[in-house]
Amino acid sequence: GLSWKQLHTKLFDILVSDIEGAAIENEMVELLGLDHLEFIQQLLTNRCVIVDTLLNDTSSTVQSKLKQKQVLPSKQHQHVAPPIASQVTVQSKEEKELQKQKRKDEKKEEKIRVRMEKELQGSQDDHVTYLKSHGFDPELLRMEREMALEDASKRPIFSSGATRIVDP
Repeated sequence: GLSWKQLHTKLFDILVSDIEGAAIENEMVELLGLDHLEFIQQLLTNRCVIVDTLLNDTSSTVQSKLKQKQVLPSKQHQHVAPPIASQVTVQSKEEKELQKQKRKDEKKEEKIRVRMEKELQGSQDDHVTYLKSHGFDPELLRMEREMALEDASKRPIFSSGATRIVDP
């Protein structure tokens, strides 16, 4: 994390800046974290008082920081888009339980689907076993079917010996 001096400097820079509204709140939250929302609200509520107090301070560090701000306008806040923070989802206990139940149901459905696929595969294996037990060779039947399809594809669709019937 940041040292106290760095934290103080960054807070001062944010409070003295021209940033307003949600943008300054976002910067403060990024710097201090979501755990300190009340503190951030107090800082923003009392921003004018804090800045006035710091400006009236005779400390050389505060005066030098202020002079730098006035002489060289801050470019860091003019054209820089705020960094994208990770999304936080707040859920109640009930919502958490519902999500947990949904995941359980999805896992259960997946197990059922896998079991059904295994049973289907098993029934196909049973079919092959049944054919073999009755004297049929499934591989031989498949080869004969493929040969019949190949022969049929080579035969002409229309035979030349067909007779034409003409109605008078």
